[in-house]
Amino acid sequence: MFDVQDSDSNKKQKDALPKVKSFDEYKRMLFDYPTLELQNIALKNKGNMKFENVKNGWGIGDSKDISHGIATADLDNDGDLDLVINRPLKIISDYIKIILLLRV
Repeated sequence: MFDVQDSDSNKKQKDALPKVKSFDEYKRMLFDYPTLELQNIALKNKGNMKFENVKNGWGIGDSKDISHGIATADLDNDGDLDLVINRPLKIISDYIKIILLLRV
């Protein structure tokens, strides 16, 4: 994943765009961003406007990853809430490739 909100890279691309001579050069320019390596976090509401970072206790901050959202639901009917974390399409497309390989 790339940090497409990096202001320096955005300015560099904006300035370079009129000078692009080929589509291949344009494609290379699109990936000229710094990598985005952030850890997910989870904040537990302790009440009274106080929050505790519980990412490690909940197994969320174990690796550098990019997630777009989180939802809670009791998926297995055991009485406690399960976490569902959605991640970028790249992971989904890798999963689809595995399914296609299994069907062959």
